Amino acid sequence: QKVFYVTERAVFRRTSKHEVLELIEIAPGVDLQKDIFDQMEFEPFVSPDLKVMDRRIFLDGKMNLELFGSLEERVKYREEDHTVFIDLFGISLLSEQDVTWFADSLD
Repeated sequence: QKVFYVTERAVFRRTSKHEVLELIEIAPGVDLQKDIFDQMEFEPFVSPDLKVMDRRIFLDGKMNLELFGSLEERVKYREEDHTVFIDLFGISLLSEQDVTWFADSLD
């Protein structure tokens, strides 16, 4: 099971892979040492794929769903064993209409 901790400065993930939290995203303009490491009582594992959060998160105004990427970007197909992987991080299906839209998108 994965647990995510989201702050205004960073996103951490807790998994069984590491004994400490894994730092996976930082806010734009954040100084990793001064604003994160120096504020913590322990040193997190830093993901080799550390990303900068999308700047639009911090702007006033509406955000488009494109923030989380297209469904095409989120779906991976592994031909050798006919397995489909779908990244649903950040997606909420809150109504029957949402579920129908999602199902139709997979066709």
